[in-house]
Amino acid sequence: MNKIIVVLCAMVCAVSAEWIVGYSGESCDATCAKVSKTCTLSTLQAVTTSTAFDAVVASASQLGKNVGTVSTAAFCTGGVNTWAFATAPGVMQYPLYTKSETNPDQGEYVLTNSCYFPHGGVQGDCSTQYTVPPSQRFCPCD
Repeated sequence: MNKIIVVLCAMVCAVSAEWIVGYSGESCDATCAKVSKTCTLSTLQAVTTSTAFDAVVASASQLGKNVGTVSTAAFCTGGVNTWAFATAPGVMQYPLYTKSETNPDQGEYVLTNSCYFPHGGVQGDCSTQYTVPPSQRFCPCD
């Protein structure tokens, strides 16, 4: 019975807050303050499974953008958990130089998002900042 409650909370608790992708290098405390809310550590700590992370990505919006994010596959174009750079859910954006789709003789820069969530539990808290590499936090704001 306890396992069912924990799994249900991990899926439901993760989406109960408003999830916001903050600016690079900023903490969730700073991100949530920008929308006159506060970061909820217990909600952040519930994101330890791919199912919970998918729910967060699907419901998140980005500061400074009018559109929210989409599915994990569409947002995390560089993959999920390919680079272990974060102690809490985060995304690192970097440019890849690839062949142009319209002109294969030319190259172009394409922005790629590599996402991460910790399998063993969140080690950071609402004040954690990712400055190396400069990454963005997924922040639960209530």
